[in-house]
Amino acid sequence: MVRFKKSMFTSKSFMVVDGALRLKVTPSNGWYVVQGLDDDGLLTQGRSIEEAIYMAHDAAKGLAESRAIIAAQEAAKAKTAKSRTGRTGGKRRNAPSKRVQSATATV
Repeated sequence: MVRFKKSMFTSKSFMVVDGALRLKVTPSNGWYVVQGLDDDGLLTQGRSIEEAIYMAHDAAKGLAESRAIIAAQEAAKAKTAKSRTGRTGGKRRNAPSKRVQSATATV
């Protein structure tokens, strides 16, 4: 069930709460612009209030999926960087020291 509530935003905008999302809906030139109140990245629009709310749910789902992919990629990068440098974050474990490199260069 969707509840509409006139809000403190402006006289033209209102808040929509449907249990899953809290949205600010603002009519604009025949469109309804929807902003997520709990998520700054959620911004979409629709020709009707129903379409705008549907689009907001679809956008929220897409944002969640994209953020999960990005988090997994970042975790994989961090794991790869950690395995390359070792647990201490210093030089690679198998890298020869400078002393050994300079000794082989003079031979």
